[in-house]
Amino acid sequence: MAERSRIAFVALLWSACGGDEQALRLEQVCGQPPVPQQSAPCRLIGDAQETTGITGDSLAIRFGSAGGALEIRINALGAPLEQTWSFEVLAAARPLRPEGNLLVRKLDFSSCDAVSCPEQPVDSQAALDEDFQWAVMVETIPGSNSNPIPDSAKLILEGADIDIVDIRTPGFEPPDTDGGDNPPTPVPR
Repeated sequence: MAERSRIAFVALLWSACGGDEQALRLEQVCGQPPVPQQSAPCRLIGDAQETTGITGDSLAIRFGSAGGALEIRINALGAPLEQTWSFEVLAAARPLRPEGNLLVRKLDFSSCDAVSCPEQPVDSQAALDEDFQWAVMVETIPGSNSNPIPDSAKLILEGADIDIVDIRTPGFEPPDTDGGDNPPTPVPR
Protein backbone atom coordinates (compact mmCIF):
# COMPACT_ATOMS: atom_id res chain seq x y z
CA MET A 1 0.00 0.00 0.00
CA ALA A 2 2.85 2.39 0.79
CA GLU A 3 4.25 1.85 -2.74
CA ARG A 4 0.91 2.87 -4.32
CA SER A 5 0.79 6.03 -2.17
CA ARG A 6 4.35 6.84 -3.16
CA ILE A 7 3.54 6.38 -6.88
CA ALA A 8 0.44 8.62 -6.51
CA PHE A 9 2.60 11.28 -4.83
CA VAL A 10 5.16 11.02 -7.64
CA ALA A 11 2.42 11.45 -10.26
CA LEU A 12 1.25 14.61 -8.46
CA LEU A 13 4.82 15.94 -8.20
CA TRP A 14 5.54 15.10 -11.83
CA SER A 15 2.46 16.99 -12.96
CA ALA A 16 3.19 19.97 -10.69
CA CYS A 17 6.78 20.16 -11.94
CA GLY A 18 5.80 20.56 -15.57
CA GLY A 19 5.73 16.87 -16.40
CA ASP A 20 3.66 17.38 -19.51
CA GLU A 21 5.46 20.52 -20.73
CA GLN A 22 9.16 19.89 -20.24
CA ALA A 23 9.56 16.20 -19.65
CA LEU A 24 11.37 14.04 -22.11
CA ARG A 25 9.79 10.95 -20.74
CA LEU A 26 11.95 8.00 -20.05
CA GLU A 27 9.79 5.76 -22.21
CA GLN A 28 10.05 8.17 -25.15
CA VAL A 29 13.83 7.76 -25.16
CA CYS A 30 14.40 4.27 -23.80
CA GLY A 31 11.24 2.79 -25.32
CA GLN A 32 12.29 3.68 -28.87
CA PRO A 33 12.98 0.70 -31.10
CA PRO A 34 16.58 0.51 -32.30
CA VAL A 35 17.16 2.24 -35.62
CA PRO A 36 19.03 0.20 -38.25
CA GLN A 37 22.77 0.82 -38.07
CA GLN A 38 22.47 2.31 -34.54
CA SER A 39 22.79 0.87 -31.06
CA ALA A 40 19.70 0.75 -28.83
CA PRO A 41 18.90 4.16 -27.29
CA CYS A 42 19.29 2.81 -23.74
CA ARG A 43 21.06 -0.05 -22.03
CA LEU A 44 20.74 -1.33 -18.45
CA ILE A 45 23.92 -2.43 -16.69
CA GLY A 46 24.46 -4.38 -13.47
CA ASP A 47 21.62 -4.42 -10.95
CA ALA A 48 19.33 -2.14 -12.98
CA GLN A 49 15.90 -3.19 -14.18
CA GLU A 50 12.86 -1.77 -15.92
CA THR A 51 9.74 -1.34 -13.82
CA THR A 52 6.39 0.47 -14.03
CA GLY A 53 6.66 4.25 -13.89
CA ILE A 54 4.38 7.10 -12.88
CA THR A 55 1.45 5.64 -14.79
CA GLY A 56 0.69 2.01 -15.47
CA ASP A 57 1.86 2.33 -19.07
CA SER A 58 5.05 4.27 -18.40
CA LEU A 59 8.59 3.14 -17.79
CA ALA A 60 10.80 3.57 -14.74
CA ILE A 61 14.27 2.27 -13.92
CA ARG A 62 15.23 0.78 -10.57
CA PHE A 63 18.86 0.50 -9.49
CA GLY A 64 19.10 -2.35 -6.98
CA SER A 65 21.27 -2.60 -3.89
CA ALA A 66 24.21 -4.10 -5.81
CA GLY A 67 24.35 -0.96 -7.97
CA GLY A 68 23.35 -0.44 -11.55
CA ALA A 69 23.56 1.96 -14.45
CA LEU A 70 21.43 3.35 -17.24
CA GLU A 71 23.37 4.16 -20.37
CA ILE A 72 21.61 6.54 -22.80
CA ARG A 73 22.86 7.19 -26.32
CA ILE A 74 23.34 10.98 -26.30
CA ASN A 75 22.01 11.48 -29.81
CA ALA A 76 18.72 9.83 -28.71
CA LEU A 77 18.07 12.80 -26.41
CA GLY A 78 18.04 15.42 -29.16
CA ALA A 79 18.86 18.42 -26.95
CA PRO A 80 22.67 17.86 -26.99
CA LEU A 81 22.56 18.72 -30.71
CA GLU A 82 21.57 22.29 -29.83
CA GLN A 83 23.90 25.16 -28.91
CA THR A 84 23.53 24.42 -25.18
CA TRP A 85 21.64 21.76 -23.26
CA SER A 86 20.79 20.51 -19.79
CA PHE A 87 19.43 17.26 -18.39
CA GLU A 88 17.42 16.42 -15.27
CA VAL A 89 16.26 13.19 -13.67
CA LEU A 90 13.17 12.66 -11.47
CA ALA A 91 14.50 10.20 -8.89
CA ALA A 92 14.43 9.09 -5.25
CA ALA A 93 16.33 6.81 -2.91
CA ARG A 94 14.79 3.42 -2.18
CA PRO A 95 15.65 2.68 0.66
CA LEU A 96 18.00 5.22 2.20
CA ARG A 97 21.53 3.85 2.56
CA PRO A 98 23.59 4.73 5.67
CA GLU A 99 26.34 6.14 3.42
CA GLY A 100 23.79 8.08 1.34
CA ASN A 101 22.27 7.51 -2.08
CA LEU A 102 24.19 9.23 -4.85
CA LEU A 103 23.11 9.34 -8.46
CA VAL A 104 26.25 9.81 -10.54
CA ARG A 105 26.26 11.14 -14.11
CA LYS A 106 29.07 10.51 -16.56
CA LEU A 107 29.29 11.67 -20.15
CA ASP A 108 31.42 9.60 -22.50
CA PHE A 109 32.43 11.55 -25.59
CA SER A 110 35.71 9.62 -25.94
CA SER A 111 34.81 8.31 -29.39
CA CYS A 112 34.00 11.76 -30.81
CA ASP A 113 36.22 14.00 -32.84
CA ALA A 114 36.60 17.63 -31.83
CA VAL A 115 34.02 18.80 -34.39
CA SER A 116 31.19 16.39 -33.60
CA CYS A 117 30.98 16.48 -29.82
CA PRO A 118 31.10 19.18 -27.20
CA GLU A 119 33.87 19.35 -24.63
CA GLN A 120 34.00 16.45 -22.16
CA PRO A 121 32.53 17.80 -18.87
CA VAL A 122 33.48 16.50 -15.45
CA ASP A 123 31.23 13.90 -13.83
CA SER A 124 28.47 15.13 -11.55
CA GLN A 125 26.40 13.65 -8.76
CA ALA A 126 23.20 14.34 -6.86
CA ALA A 127 22.42 13.23 -3.32
CA LEU A 128 18.91 11.78 -3.16
CA ASP A 129 16.49 11.15 -0.32
CA GLU A 130 13.21 9.22 -0.17
CA ASP A 131 11.21 12.08 -1.73
CA PHE A 132 11.19 12.27 -5.51
CA GLN A 133 12.97 15.34 -6.82
CA TRP A 134 14.25 16.69 -10.12
CA ALA A 135 18.03 16.28 -9.90
CA VAL A 136 20.08 18.44 -12.26
CA MET A 137 22.59 16.09 -13.84
CA VAL A 138 23.79 18.32 -16.71
CA GLU A 139 23.64 22.03 -15.99
CA THR A 140 23.66 24.00 -19.24
CA ILE A 141 26.74 22.90 -21.13
CA PRO A 142 27.70 23.48 -24.79
CA GLY A 143 26.04 21.22 -27.31
CA SER A 144 27.21 20.13 -30.76
CA ASN A 145 25.45 22.96 -32.68
CA SER A 146 23.67 20.48 -34.98
CA ASN A 147 26.84 18.53 -35.78
CA PRO A 148 26.07 14.80 -35.66
CA ILE A 149 27.01 13.02 -32.46
CA PRO A 150 28.23 9.43 -32.92
CA ASP A 151 26.15 6.57 -31.49
CA SER A 152 29.04 5.68 -29.20
CA ALA A 153 28.69 8.93 -27.19
CA LYS A 154 26.81 8.07 -23.98
CA LEU A 155 25.23 9.65 -20.92
CA ILE A 156 25.56 7.20 -18.03
CA LEU A 157 23.60 7.35 -14.76
CA GLU A 158 24.90 5.14 -11.95
CA GLY A 159 23.74 4.42 -8.42
CA ALA A 160 22.35 1.93 -5.94
CA ASP A 161 18.89 1.74 -4.36
CA ILE A 162 17.50 4.48 -6.62
CA ASP A 163 14.26 4.75 -8.61
CA ILE A 164 14.28 6.89 -11.77
CA VAL A 165 10.78 7.71 -13.00
CA ASP A 166 11.41 10.39 -15.61
CA ILE A 167 13.99 12.47 -17.43
CA ARG A 168 13.76 15.87 -19.09
CA THR A 169 15.81 18.30 -21.13
CA PRO A 170 14.46 21.69 -20.00
CA GLY A 171 13.83 24.13 -22.80
CA PHE A 172 13.37 21.54 -25.54
CA GLU A 173 10.38 19.69 -26.94
CA PRO A 174 10.65 15.90 -26.89
CA PRO A 175 11.86 14.46 -30.19
CA ASP A 176 9.32 13.29 -32.76
CA THR A 177 8.23 9.80 -31.72
CA ASP A 178 6.22 8.90 -34.81
CA GLY A 179 9.25 7.54 -36.61
CA GLY A 180 9.98 10.78 -38.49
CA ASP A 181 13.33 12.50 -38.65
CA ASN A 182 12.17 15.81 -37.18
CA PRO A 183 14.71 17.26 -34.73
CA PRO A 184 13.59 18.60 -31.34
CA THR A 185 12.36 22.18 -31.35
CA PRO A 186 13.62 24.68 -28.77
CA VAL A 187 10.89 25.89 -26.41
CA PRO A 188 10.84 29.65 -25.82
CA ARG A 189 11.93 30.47 -22.26
